[in-house]
This record gives sequence, C-alpha cells and structure tokens, in this order.
Amino acid sequence: MSLKPGNAVLSRSDAEPIVKDVKDLALNERCVLEDFVPCRDCHLWKLMMSFYDRKGVDSWSQGIVPHFITSNTFIGKSYAKVLQGFLEDCLRPGAKMKVDPEEPLYIIELGAGSGKFTFFMLKALEEMQATCNFPLRNIKYIMTDFTEANFEFWRTQPALAPYFERGLLDAAIFDAVNDTEIKLWKSGKVLKVSTLPCLGVFWLACLGVWPCTLCPASCANTLPPLPTTASLLHCSLPK
Repeated sequence: MSLKPGNAVLSRSDAEPIVKDVKDLALNERCVLEDFVPCRDCHLWKLMMSFYDRKGVDSWSQGIVPHFITSNTFIGKSYAKVLQGFLEDCLRPGAKMKVDPEEPLYIIELGAGSGKFTFFMLKALEEMQATCNFPLRNIKYIMTDFTEANFEFWRTQPALAPYFERGLLDAAIFDAVNDTEIKLWKSGKVLKVSTLPCLGVFWLACLGVWPCTLCPASCANTLPPLPTTASLLHCSLPK
C-alpha cells in the first residue's frame, strides 16, 4: 500500500517515520492553556456556565444535554427513599444530627435545571407521606439555579404550580460558588449563613464540585458539607 501526498508516492515503510516525527513534534510543541486549578476557577467551568445561561431549558428540551438517567420516576423515588432514611436516622434517640418534626426542613436542590427531577422527587414524597415520620407540611423543597432563564421557566410550569401553592415548593436564583444567601421567591424568606445552623438542611446536588458558601465551618458537624450523590447514600441510609 502506498501513500500519495501530492504527486509523491511513499511506501508505508517510508511514511511511518514521517508520521512519528509529526506526532513527536506535536507533543513537544504543546502549550498549557491552564494549569491545575479548582474546577470553579477553570476555563471549562466558565464555558459551561455560559452555555447553560444562554440555552436555558433548551439544553434539555432540544436533547443537547442527556438527562433521562438523572430525571425519571425511578431516580425521584430513590432520592425520596434516601431522604426518608436520613429523617429516620435523625429522629432516632441519641442521633448525632437531629431534626425537629415541628420545624421546617429545607431540601435545597442545586442546579435544578428543567425542574423535571424536582417534579418526580415531589411526587415521590407525596406518595410516601403516610410512611414517613416527618410531616410533609414541614418539608420545604427549594429548587435553585444560577440562571434566571431556568427560574422563569419553573414559575410558569403547570406541573409545578400545585406544589408552589401548597408551600411544599419554593424557588430561588442561587449561584453556589459566589452567593452567600438564598432569597426564596414564594415565601420571601432569606436563608443566610448565620441562620443555617438553626435549620434542618438536606442538600441535593448532582456533582459535589461547589465549595458551598452557605456551609460555614462552624456547622461542619451538624450539616452535610454539600455531599455528592454517593456520600448522600452513604451517610443517609438507615444503619
């Protein structure tokens, strides 16, 4: 077999050293666009944030970003069971992390996106309220995202409207990297660093890459420091 760059004819044996030299040159001439930095500070993070800000819910509705694996009935029920296990742990005598059934429990979802997972999670919580030791009326599910486009989409969704009206659901624009408070849309309440240790909080996040500014070091022993999905399952399931 021969390679024909232009009018020249090269045998495979002649071409292989040339290809190797080109590869070696490419490797030697590489330039570092960015050194090792925290994910939130890297160029890729900025590009990703810009993409979601521009595309909004079209990121999912147009099939650009795969989402079924994280937004379906099974996943919603699975997370609801994790929450139920978490509450059972906290309500046991002698529990290190306690919750008061008479006080609000805030479930804060970071990066709620299209709100599809939120809907399935809320449906699952409704279905299990008869077997949950924590009253559903005191659960406050907060869906958040950094982009206003997603926030406006949630507010006009008929499927979410009943949960907003009942007070089970609230929403906020929140950048977990930079913001230090969450201003809730429906209730008007503001969750600040100084008030968090007094609240029951259960974080929901797909990726534990945010250095959450709402979790001060003082409450490290009482609040989960923004766990990943895996550590949520590890720390919250009944022993």
